[in-house]
Amino acid sequence: MDSQNEKTSTTRITAHKIFLKSLVLFGVISFVFAVLGTEGLLGLVIESDRSRLSVVIILIYIIASVHWLLISWDLSCQRVALELEGGAYEESRVAHFLRTLAEAGTRQYEALADRLQNRHAVGHFIADVLLKLGLLGTIIGFILMLLPV
Repeated sequence: MDSQNEKTSTTRITAHKIFLKSLVLFGVISFVFAVLGTEGLLGLVIESDRSRLSVVIILIYIIASVHWLLISWDLSCQRVALELEGGAYEESRVAHFLRTLAEAGTRQYEALADRLQNRHAVGHFIADVLLKLGLLGTIIGFILMLLPV
């Protein structure tokens, strides 16, 4: 009986492997920001930026990181919901759901397919926005540097 409870708790812990890996990475990123803050480097970056774009970039990055952590939690919960006690995935539930959805109408099936395939689109958009803001900050920095000339 004790062996069964130990196996269940181990399975419960490892079931959220996706979220735990994401949480470790989020912890490392938070630790780096904490070290930069305590050493005064983060404040130095913010103070020396006259365009204040670094504040916008940092805020967008923090919001995107929290969004990514919530997505990893959702994915982890969905993975746990699909698992059986033996650790294998039950394909009949998913296959039955997709067949029922396909029979309901192609418009709903295509909407689900688009939603599943484009889940990462927000991440690509945010990365693109951060890159463009960085390039804009570089251009603004060159202009501010050449103002005395």
